[in-house]
Amino acid sequence: MATILQNQGLQRAIVLLAVCLFGWISILFAGVELLLIGFVVIILIWSLLLVERLQRFRTAMEQANYQLQQSTERLQIRTDQQAVVVELGQRALTTTALPLLMQHTATVVTQTLGGSCCMIWELSPDRTVLQLLAGIGCEVGLVGHTRVQIEPGSQASYTLQSTEPVIIANMQQESRFTPAPLLPIPGVCSGMSAALYGDRRPYGLLEMYTTQERRFSADDATFLQAVAHVLSAALYRHQASRALNEQQSQLVGIIESAIPSMPSSGSYCLMLLPSRCSAAQQRRC
Repeated sequence: MATILQNQGLQRAIVLLAVCLFGWISILFAGVELLLIGFVVIILIWSLLLVERLQRFRTAMEQANYQLQQSTERLQIRTDQQAVVVELGQRALTTTALPLLMQHTATVVTQTLGGSCCMIWELSPDRTVLQLLAGIGCEVGLVGHTRVQIEPGSQASYTLQSTEPVIIANMQQESRFTPAPLLPIPGVCSGMSAALYGDRRPYGLLEMYTTQERRFSADDATFLQAVAHVLSAALYRHQASRALNEQQSQLVGIIESAIPSMPSSGSYCLMLLPSRCSAAQQRRC
């Protein structure tokens, strides 16, 4: 816009200078008639310059409107992505069914990012095997029963070592690792993957792919990372709850084995783990 104004000022100065020169020459050599003709010609030239300036201004306004529309669309997409993250976070805090949460997450990630498939994997404690927890766009019957070995130099290995989402614009042009989904999905072209990190170690992997080439934005990567954080927290809470239940079961077993030789041990059982004591033990107290 500043360039247009500068050009307009320069053109106005040139036209004004031409008017002055032509008027001075006309008065000296030709008289009033030529002066009038000159003014008409100059007005026509000025009109053409004005039309050109208006066209430039129109082009600049169209570009500004296009950029505003693009910014509005990006803002709406970002708002929708944040709403999805909030909904997933609330669901993760209230639900105790981890498989349902994972399947719902895979569904909304696919819908929000416009993907063709999405899969969520859990990493084994020895960090060598991934088990499929949820999936959209993969074959029926694979969820919960598919285990994949992590190969060196693979996309899964690279993603688990990265603290940021890994973006693949084109599978055929990727050179950082061997680009391939953990499951054979035909026609995959672009995708993203993110590690699920927990307490001092990765918990698993979140990956999403499209069958058409796509340039994912920084907002898309941020969204996938936020979803990965929600899943990481859910996995951590699930594993902590499972470990606690195992410890409680061991403790109840120890107390129950000591009950015949310790008549009053039922009272300790009731005080320590009232929810795990049997009805017979509570009557014994």
